[in-house]
Amino acid sequence: MKLLPWLLLLSIYSLAQENLQFKRITNENGSSIISVQSFHQDVDGYVWMGSAENDLIRFDGTKFRYYGFADFKTGDISNSRGTFVFEDSQQQLWVGTNTGWLFRYNRTKDQFELAYDSSQITGSRIFSFAEANDGSFWLGTLGEGLVRFHPETKAFKQYKAERGNPNSLPDNFISGLGYDADGILWISTSAGLCSYSPQSDQFTTYPLSNVNRDDTYRYRVIRSLHISKDKIYLGTYGGLQVFDRIRKTSQHFIHDPTNQNSLSHNSIFGITEAADGKLWIATYGGGLNQYDPNTHKFLNWKNDTNRAAVISSNNLFSVYLDRNGLLWVGAADNTVSVLNTKAKKFNLVSAGQPNGISQGWIRALLQENDSVFWLGFNGQGLNRYNLHSGKTEKFIHDPKNLNSLSHNTVSGLSKDREGNIWIALEGGGLNKLNTVTKKITRYPAGKNAINNNAISAVLVDSENMVWAAAYRDGLSLFDIRNNTGKRVPNDSLRAASGISLDFVENILELNGNIWFNSQNQIIVFDKKNNRFVKIAEPGRVVPVINPFLLEIMPYSETEMLLITYEEARTIRYLNPDSIQSEVLFRMKSTEGLKSFVVHNQEVWYITPNELVRWNPVKNEKHTYTQADGITSDQLIDIYKDNQGRLFVTSLKGFSWFYPHQILNDTLARNIVLTDFKLFNHSATLQPDSVYGFSISSQPSQLKSVRLKHTHSFFSIEYAAQEFIAPEKVQYAYKLTGFDEDWVYVGNRTFANYTNLDPGQYTFEVKSANPDGYWSKNTTALTIIIDPPFWRTGWFIALSLIAFFGLLFTIHRYRLAQSLNLERLRTKIASDLHDEVGSSLTKISIYSELAQKSANDQEKSTYLNSIGGLSREVVSTMSDIVWSIDNNNDSLHELVNRMKDFATEVLHTRNVDFEFTLHKAEGNKVLDPVLRQNIYLIFKEAINNIIKHAKANRVKVLITTHPQFELQIEDNGIGLPAQPSHSGNGLRNMNRRAATIGGTLSIASGKGTSITLVIR
Repeated sequence: MKLLPWLLLLSIYSLAQENLQFKRITNENGSSIISVQSFHQDVDGYVWMGSAENDLIRFDGTKFRYYGFADFKTGDISNSRGTFVFEDSQQQLWVGTNTGWLFRYNRTKDQFELAYDSSQITGSRIFSFAEANDGSFWLGTLGEGLVRFHPETKAFKQYKAERGNPNSLPDNFISGLGYDADGILWISTSAGLCSYSPQSDQFTTYPLSNVNRDDTYRYRVIRSLHISKDKIYLGTYGGLQVFDRIRKTSQHFIHDPTNQNSLSHNSIFGITEAADGKLWIATYGGGLNQYDPNTHKFLNWKNDTNRAAVISSNNLFSVYLDRNGLLWVGAADNTVSVLNTKAKKFNLVSAGQPNGISQGWIRALLQENDSVFWLGFNGQGLNRYNLHSGKTEKFIHDPKNLNSLSHNTVSGLSKDREGNIWIALEGGGLNKLNTVTKKITRYPAGKNAINNNAISAVLVDSENMVWAAAYRDGLSLFDIRNNTGKRVPNDSLRAASGISLDFVENILELNGNIWFNSQNQIIVFDKKNNRFVKIAEPGRVVPVINPFLLEIMPYSETEMLLITYEEARTIRYLNPDSIQSEVLFRMKSTEGLKSFVVHNQEVWYITPNELVRWNPVKNEKHTYTQADGITSDQLIDIYKDNQGRLFVTSLKGFSWFYPHQILNDTLARNIVLTDFKLFNHSATLQPDSVYGFSISSQPSQLKSVRLKHTHSFFSIEYAAQEFIAPEKVQYAYKLTGFDEDWVYVGNRTFANYTNLDPGQYTFEVKSANPDGYWSKNTTALTIIIDPPFWRTGWFIALSLIAFFGLLFTIHRYRLAQSLNLERLRTKIASDLHDEVGSSLTKISIYSELAQKSANDQEKSTYLNSIGGLSREVVSTMSDIVWSIDNNNDSLHELVNRMKDFATEVLHTRNVDFEFTLHKAEGNKVLDPVLRQNIYLIFKEAINNIIKHAKANRVKVLITTHPQFELQIEDNGIGLPAQPSHSGNGLRNMNRRAATIGGTLSIASGKGTSITLVIR
């Protein structure tokens, strides 16, 4: 940062037309966008670009969406292109094709639907549109005249030029349509202008004036129409026609080579109107024009290969101004450029042009007056640049000319009372340039007290004394009045005061004293006391922990501003013993600072890539880049001139501006969702083949998404509709229900989420525009994650029902078991009472009889009976104990007891016994009642065989699959034909079989077969 020396102000000149900063729009791969001839910004903020040679494009500032032949295929017609886009009063978007078809756009499905059938097609490109009060459309075609079509009723009528009929269209090539404030429809054609009368259903053609004697028809070949109040502006093949619709007269403007404020070229393709009433005009051959209806003057901008960020071509097809003040330009060289007409007033002066300033590092800048500045370059000599005219004078070293600069590396500039420019040169000593004669006088080392030729800084003070500092060699003073000099050797100065002037970067004058910005120290020469004073040293003014100083600059008439990397403070020097200092603000928020100035309590500083405006009190920052109109991204220095203008230099030129004209953009940018991805696969309206997932509409129209619990990873992509500087947009998002607060992600345009719990979430995203203003509006998306079936309400309800049902079942089971146990106890008691009690009663009777009998044989009989009954009681007790023992619950234990009983009984009577198990599950658990009854049925059957069958062989077969079956066979005499009713054996067996739900069958023939089946 350097403050330009105070100079006498001259009157303020009006500056030349501003250098417009265009941005070129290219495809994602960097390729050009071919031949765009129409633009339209829809209600959602997208910009549509139509071309007869390329796909229709929808652009959101970041991503492109292309619509090709397949999107406009109709029956056998497969080569239609969407060339013209418009919206009706209901905000329905329509697309006309180069083959005459009209399509309605379905925003939800992102598809086009045909508006009318093949019998209504004109076959020619739809080029213009106007909507009538009844909702019908007027469509202008290139070759097939005018069409009136009602999208609801499908009513269709075509109007064409008729030879010899003055009330018909003048031509079938319709270039423009529009209604005026009185409701009259105006039609521009390639043969003139006409209006339509709905009463007569006829057309009236109006003559147009012609000021070009060499033009016989071009002046009425209209390519574009624009209606503004009482004027109709017509862009023609032969100039601009301004038609007064009230007077029915026209004014013709054409290119005049002798008038720089005339139209730059007569061939006009497009016209659009700005908010201030000025017209932007696209010409084919003359670049971009701006017409002021009040002054009738034109400004024009053409392509310049020596300048960056200019209009890409002089051959323009289309121009369109969107709602945000962006001017879109389509050129014949297959480029699209966009201009921010509301851009900040940065004025760019580019280097390297044939008549422009030199290219390179501007090391010194000196203001001569309000318009003229001297630029000292590091290796390119000296330039004198006029901001008003844009003209540059260059002064460089010429070895053959002693009146030229003695060296091309300029390190400092200053001006004396006579208006001469003193030039410090790194290698050429000191030079003086007479601004009137342009003569240069050299002051080399060895003369006029110049220590050496490596001069690092120079100042001409208020007394017309030249102060020049040489690298490593002290200070030289030169009195211009008497042409005498004086040297201040650095060695003697260091020895006397400890002060070194080895590396002086800048010399300034304040309040009669001379200030030196030297490496690691600030020095003041007190003229009154004739003394050098060190300002910045430990314990004085500022405790220098890190002594590296950035800059000094005058802050007021008596104060100098001292800047370090850590703070900014004022210094008021009164005398060597009285130095006052006050900290203004800390510098911790200025990372990357290279150079700065202070203006109205704001700090303007540069980093290698940005210009930053910082308010230390509010701690507010705004950054500006090349996208805002400043010079290239290799910024070097910043200066402030006497009028308060700021200059930012780079290797490719400089920018200048008035700080108060840099108004920050507070307009919020619309945010659209650009993609929804599941496991990194973009979702569409059709279920994918991997996950079967789909969304209900295209991402920009999406309101909600439903996911399964297995969809554990998804991402949402979004973009703010910023077309000039999307890289400067900042984003923040929040997933309500998951994120506790906003997540600030810088310029990142996507959000990822993994393994979210089932539930409903709301994703919100907001943005800050390129000037850092955060929008209060957000774009939201509802996300519903379905739980697994075991976490759904119905499943939980069924589970509760099943759980309580199970509890009830267990309760019933336990109750049944208790009842069974009670029954078993009752049965055991009954058995004990019936069988054991009966036997014991008999034993008691036999015992009494034996005691009373005198006959020994009777006694013996009674005793034998007692013994038999005792054995039966023991056996019965054994059976009862066995039946209630849990260890005997298996089929295996039942079979073992049956075998033991049968073996014991049958073998003692010489009866062969065969026991077979077939498909039996030995470990199968049997209910005690079931087990007991099976055993007793078996036991009763064996006893009956022993008592009645007279058999010598018994077979037993048991199977459990598919049902339990017990079969007992013998080879005895069988049952008698007339069964006896005195026995209880068979009756007991049937009763027991019924108790356990089985069936008992008996077959008699050659032996007896008893079968027990339990299902």
